[in-house]
Amino acid sequence: MTNLNDNLTRVLILMASLARPVYIIVGATLVASAILLPLCRRTWLNKPSFSWLGIFCYQSPAGCVRIACAWTKLLVLLVLLAENRVLGLAEYLMLILPGLLYAALSKSPAAFAGKFMWTALETTGLLAVNILCGYIVEMKPDFGYVVIYALLSVFMGIFGIYLFLRELHAISMERRRGIDV
Repeated sequence: MTNLNDNLTRVLILMASLARPVYIIVGATLVASAILLPLCRRTWLNKPSFSWLGIFCYQSPAGCVRIACAWTKLLVLLVLLAENRVLGLAEYLMLILPGLLYAALSKSPAAFAGKFMWTALETTGLLAVNILCGYIVEMKPDFGYVVIYALLSVFMGIFGIYLFLRELHAISMERRRGIDV
């Protein structure tokens, strides 16, 4: 019985550590939805603003899931970078699982391998930031290490935004080819 209580306690502690990132991600998604919904209602096909809102039109269910995975992956990366704490396995899984689902919706094994590689690079970069954060917290909080940590975090944030925009572009191009053909 004690083993069951210990395991339940570990799971609850793990869930409590994930609650804050999940709340931030849900909040950012709700804010983005509140901004995009009025824009979508006022936009018509011949307006210039339709060009970037048009990614949501004529989207297949798989395309919608891919957009959601890309968005979730970006927000998870940015939230974990901003939290400035040592991460555990659950936080890495929060980044890997949407990336795996995004890659699994690929149409070919080569596309799956490429998309999985980008997720692996993102996760490796987050691991490098986390190792440096752990070193600063536990060993030596020197100014030079803090500067390197900050620069690496900014680079990883920019890299995550780049991958998000790249994935949106790929989804848009696939949708465009599907409509034009």
